[in-house]
Amino acid sequence: MTFNSLALRLLVSSVLWSILALVVAGVLLSGLYQQSVERGFDQRLNVYLKILVAAQAEAEDPMRMEAPTLTEPNFDLVLSGWYWQVTKQSGGVVAASRSLFAEALPPINMESLKPNEDGIASFYAIGPAGNTLRLVARDISMEGSEPVIIVVAGNASDIQQNVSQFRQRVFLTLTALGVLLAISTLVQVKWGLRPLSLIARGLNDIREGRSHDLQGTFPAEIEPLVVELNALIAFNKKVVERARTHVGNLAHALKTPISVLQNEAADFHTPLSEKVIEQTGAMQRQVNYHLDRAQIIARSGVLSAVHPVKPVIEGLGRAMSKIYRERNIRITIAVDNDLRFSGERQDLEQLLGNLIDNACKWAKSAVYVSGKTEGASIILEIEDDGPGLSMAQQKIAMKRGERLDEKTPGSGLGLSIVRDLVDAYDGNFAMSRSKFGGLKATLAFPVTVT
Repeated sequence: MTFNSLALRLLVSSVLWSILALVVAGVLLSGLYQQSVERGFDQRLNVYLKILVAAQAEAEDPMRMEAPTLTEPNFDLVLSGWYWQVTKQSGGVVAASRSLFAEALPPINMESLKPNEDGIASFYAIGPAGNTLRLVARDISMEGSEPVIIVVAGNASDIQQNVSQFRQRVFLTLTALGVLLAISTLVQVKWGLRPLSLIARGLNDIREGRSHDLQGTFPAEIEPLVVELNALIAFNKKVVERARTHVGNLAHALKTPISVLQNEAADFHTPLSEKVIEQTGAMQRQVNYHLDRAQIIARSGVLSAVHPVKPVIEGLGRAMSKIYRERNIRITIAVDNDLRFSGERQDLEQLLGNLIDNACKWAKSAVYVSGKTEGASIILEIEDDGPGLSMAQQKIAMKRGERLDEKTPGSGLGLSIVRDLVDAYDGNFAMSRSKFGGLKATLAFPVTVT
């Protein structure tokens, strides 16, 4: 897939949106899970908090309460990360867990912590050992004594480790899901765009001459396009046939009066009749040239089939061998079997026919025709062992109606017609000196895309 690809655009946009959705989902899931873990941890701390509140309430002197027995052994381990502490709101520790040793928890301002409806506040703080703690706190007011704040703290590393493990699992799970989504999207894009590939294959079959229109069942969204393409193909065929018909009618309409004038003038042997014969001959050549050119223009703008080149050259070779049998001209053909011409077969025949015929006229004994693919072009070369042409003579030969030897039969329009045909098919035509001593004519056309 190239950058300017519809499939790539769909795939990239879908993958990007999937990644964005998965990232958002991962963040939300991690946040919700962390909140759930914190609630569970807070409930555990709240159990110890209630025990301490009860001990505070049962103490004869709230300012001298005895440490209650808690089931968590970490409260007895020095700087374990698990602590409890009872402090006066005015300052000063009333009681504390053994784990605090000579340390104390950070001062607490209950008003800034926004306690819940039960008066309990949950928050994070840095403990005596420098580690992060999760704390729950509540202020208690006993009749006849100063209000106190009871705090229970647990090591937040338990929460962080739990959440970290969950995030890793979520990341691996969502990554695997993302890969599956990308593969699924690729399959969907390929399957969804398959009708367009079928259309491209069908158009190629039309170009190759294996089909006359697009056939098959297509989705409802693509069906109108297929209908329009078939209509366009049919219209192009009609344009070609109409142009051929008009050109044929014009040829008959013009050739008949010209032939009549030539026949009538041939019955007289006067300067006027000779002038009429000369000018009607020129008219005949011009009519033939412009009729050929009209056919070329009519065919160049329409869809055309692709034809193998070698059978055309072999057929022309056999025909020329019969025409020039008395001169014993040997025609050697070396053309790749897979060489193909994208265009009308009769145009290819006219192109090569003119050049091979011209080579046979001037050859001493041999004509060589070769064809191959070079890069993005097909190259056809017609060479002979005749006298050849100088650069100046080549320029003259390319002009319409110009002839270098009036004794050799012809109208002088052959090379001009070749040039027009080559231009119509976006090709190149050049002449040069052949290695066999004569003239080499080189044709180059774009390679047919199959």
